[in-house]
Amino acid sequence: MKKTFLYTLTLMAIVMGFAACSDDDDNYTPATTSGPQVFFSNELSKTVNVSGDATTFAIPVSRFNTDGAVTVNIAKTDTAGLFNVPATVSFAAGEKEAKLEIGYDPAKFEYNEAKGLVLAIDKASATPYGTDTLKLSVVMPMTWKSLGKGTYVDNYMQEQDSAGVDKYGNEVTNTNAMMAVLHRNTKATAKSEIVCVDCHVPNIA
Repeated sequence: MKKTFLYTLTLMAIVMGFAACSDDDDNYTPATTSGPQVFFSNELSKTVNVSGDATTFAIPVSRFNTDGAVTVNIAKTDTAGLFNVPATVSFAAGEKEAKLEIGYDPAKFEYNEAKGLVLAIDKASATPYGTDTLKLSVVMPMTWKSLGKGTYVDNYMQEQDSAGVDKYGNEVTNTNAMMAVLHRNTKATAKSEIVCVDCHVPNIA
């Protein structure tokens, strides 16, 4: 009897819980939407890599309501003063996405140094179901150009004008016979680098 009573109480609690959830659902009021309902996609990367060979980059702007052509105001926060952001972005009739072309001067960037830029859609044109503010980190990455592969040989660091070994391990009586050793520095001045005329005096006829 006692077990039956506890089982009944448990069942009643579950039923009341479902009823409470149902009541909450009935009280939900969806947000009112109007206008073009413009937003930034949540899938957009928050980091933008720019190039020293370009002067613009594009940020896609989306909308839910594609009826008619529309122009939407865009605000920016650019504390570094590096970006030329248009005050508006325009959608053609039926167009779901438009590109916001942002200009910059690559000469004003330092490699690998991130610069902040915040874009904001006018609240009157935005949607409660999307993101109306986009915080970007704009970076110009350091680029490297391959010049091929090199081979380090330790005979380069041998003393000049003395016995040593070449890069193949063969003994030599004078290391000056190896150009790498001879041109590492001048023995007379111990300069960190030399130029041709340090050794070769031009003959002007």
